[in-house]
Amino acid sequence: MTDNRRAESERDTAQVQELMQKLAQLEKALLVQSARLDRAETAIKDAKQREDRLLSGPVFRTLNRIQAVARSFNRGLRSGYRSLSQRWSERGLRARAKPVEAAQPPQPSHAGAPLLPVEDLPWPVQVDRKLRMERNRTLVVGQPPIPSEPLITVILTTRDSALYIRDILQSVLQQTYSRFELLVVDDASRDNTCALVEECIAADPRVRLIRLNSNRGIYWGWNAAISEARGEVIALLPDRQVCLPSYLDEHLKALRKRGVAASLSYGEPAPESASSATPGLGLAPDVAPASLMLKRHVFDEIGYFDTVKALAEAEMRDRVQLAYGAASVQSVTGHMCRTIPGSGNSNLKTSAEKSAHYIRSYQAWHRAVSDARSQPYVPFPVTNRSFAPHEDLLVEGKRFLAEPIVAFMATFPKRRKHLARAVQSLLPQVDHLYIYMNNYEEIPEFLLNERITALPASHLEDLRDIGKFYHMPDVPTGYFFTVDDDIEYPDNYCDTLVRKIEDYDRKAIVGVHGVIFEQPLQRFFSPNRTTFRFQRALDVDAKVNLIGTGTMAFHSSTIAFEPGSLPKGMADIGVAIAAKVNRVDMIAIARPEKWLTPILVRGQEDQSLWEEFRENDDEHTEILKQHGDWRL
Repeated sequence: MTDNRRAESERDTAQVQELMQKLAQLEKALLVQSARLDRAETAIKDAKQREDRLLSGPVFRTLNRIQAVARSFNRGLRSGYRSLSQRWSERGLRARAKPVEAAQPPQPSHAGAPLLPVEDLPWPVQVDRKLRMERNRTLVVGQPPIPSEPLITVILTTRDSALYIRDILQSVLQQTYSRFELLVVDDASRDNTCALVEECIAADPRVRLIRLNSNRGIYWGWNAAISEARGEVIALLPDRQVCLPSYLDEHLKALRKRGVAASLSYGEPAPESASSATPGLGLAPDVAPASLMLKRHVFDEIGYFDTVKALAEAEMRDRVQLAYGAASVQSVTGHMCRTIPGSGNSNLKTSAEKSAHYIRSYQAWHRAVSDARSQPYVPFPVTNRSFAPHEDLLVEGKRFLAEPIVAFMATFPKRRKHLARAVQSLLPQVDHLYIYMNNYEEIPEFLLNERITALPASHLEDLRDIGKFYHMPDVPTGYFFTVDDDIEYPDNYCDTLVRKIEDYDRKAIVGVHGVIFEQPLQRFFSPNRTTFRFQRALDVDAKVNLIGTGTMAFHSSTIAFEPGSLPKGMADIGVAIAAKVNRVDMIAIARPEKWLTPILVRGQEDQSLWEEFRENDDEHTEILKQHGDWRL
C-alpha cells in the first residue's frame, strides 16, 4: 500500500469509527423492535390471516425500509475502511436491493415447543446477503407433473451402523413400489458398515454406495447423493430407521396432489428416545426425525439442504413453502418409519438456544431475500454463508463459514464477442470474477457488474494466459478457479469442483482437462501422452501431470501462485511444475460427455495458445525436463 493510500485509509478509519458508533445505536434499536415483533407473532392465534394483515401494514413496511437503509449504510461504511485486497468481499458480494412494500409470503409455523424470543438468545441473529445464495423468482417454474411411474431415488446417510444396516436396507428393498434406486451414503464409518452395504449391492443392482472421506453429517450425505441421483423423485430417509412397505407408495400419493412439491412424514421413535425431540424443529415429543420426498426439480430451483449438523430439514421445509406456497408441503398420515430399538439417535442433539438461534437466523434470511423479490437458494456445499448458525451446528467448525468462490480469467480483444457467453455461464456460480484484459483500451459495458473486477491492461504488460493469476495475491482466502474466455461452463460447474476439492481434503488441484505425459518424457506434445479432453466423459477421477488452467480449481490453502513465477504463454506448465515441486496432486475429475462446451472460435486471427505452440514445443519440453522424472 502506498503512503498516500495509508494516510487516506487512516483518515477514513477515524471517520468510520465515529459513524459506526451511531450505526450501532441504530442497529440496537432495530434489534429491540424486531424482538418485540417476534414475541407478538408467537401470540397470534389465527396465524395466517393476522400475519398477512400485519406484514402488509404500515408498521412493518416502515421497519423493512429502516432495516434496508441500515444494512446499506453499514455496507457503505465497511467498504470505506477495508483494505484494497478485501474490498471485493464488501463491494462485490453484498446485494443492494431496495425494500419491497408488498406483503411478505406467509411464514410456516413451528409446532412443538415455542421458540425462545430473540432477546433471550445468547447470540445475535445476523444476515449478510450473498448473491450465490439467491435466485430470481422467475427461475421458480412451479410444479411440473411427475410421470405415472417415476424413478424414485431413495437416499440414506449412515455412520457406524453395522448392527442395523441390514434391517434398514431390507425395509427399503421390500417396498410395494419397486421402481427405485437406493443410494447409501457412508459418512466415514469406523466399523464394517460399507462391507455390509457392498454385500447388498452384489445381490441387488438397485443399490449404490457413496463414501465420504470425513464425517460431515446427514445433510451433507443427502446432498452428495442428490447430486448423483437419477430419479425424477427424491426420497430421504433418516438414519437408523426402518420404513413400512408402503412408505414410497404413501409418500408418492401425497406428492401427486395438485400444487405439492414435497411430502413429509415423521417416524415412530424408539421407546428410550421418545422424549428427545429437538425443540423448535416442529417435532412433538412422540415423533422421530422427519423423512421427506421431493420432486427433483425443487433442488434445481431452490437448492440443497443446508450443510449443518441439525435442523436443515426444517429450513428446507420452510424454503419450499416460501417458494411454492404453504400448501406445497403435504403431510403423510401416520408413522411411515420406526426407529430401531437400541440404535440410539445419530442426529445431533442441540440445546433449545442453539436450535432457536438457527431457526430465527434462517427465518431472518428468508425474509431479507423475499423482501428483495428474490428466492433463497442453498448451494452445495455452502461455502460463504448469508447467516451464521452457532459453531456447534457447523460442519467442521468454521471451515465452510466464509470461503468465497472466486474465478480468474484472462482475455484479449479478439475474443470479446465470445467473452460475454463465458462470463454469463460463470457469474451466477461465483462470489467474484476477476478478468485481466490484455490489450483492452476500455472495459466492455457487459462487464460493468458489482461482482466483476475487470482491469484493462492498456497501461500494463500483455500477460497473456498468466493474467489469470494477476489478482490472486489480492484475495486472502477461498476456492480459486482459473477459467477461459472460450468455454461455456455448466451451471453446476463450480459446486462440483468445490465438492471435489473437499473430497481430497483441500490437498489437490482439481480440473476437467488433464494430461499424463509420456514416460519417460520425450516431447510435451508427444502422440504417446494421454489427454483427458474437457469435452469428453471420464468415468472415474484420474491423477495427472497437468491440468489445463481453463478448467482448474483449488483452495487457497493448497498452493499459492505469483504471476511473475509462471512462464508467459505456458501457465499450464508453470502450474504443473509448481504442483510437482510442492507435492500437490493434480486430479482430472469424473464427468459426463460434453459437460463443458467450447465456444467455437476458429481462424488464424483467433489462434489458441495450444494451436500456437503445437508446431514447436521445444521450449515446453526443455522446461519440463529440467524438473526430472514425471512418472506418477
